[in-house]
Amino acid sequence: MKMTGLISSLFYRTQLRETKALKPMFAGFAAIVVIAAVAWYGLGQAGFSSQDTQSSANVRLD
Repeated sequence: MKMTGLISSLFYRTQLRETKALKPMFAGFAAIVVIAAVAWYGLGQAGFSSQDTQSSANVRLD
């Protein structure tokens, strides 16, 4: 009985430690998504989209 309590206690502590270790990684992933979305929208609104920069009178984009 004591051994299973010890094992489950160690297992719970390991899970808790791993969960805390993953939080910065998930925060980094969220930051990447936010930066990419803001850059995509902001550059498109500022006129830096591929269609705006690469097209001219001699280039037809259909």
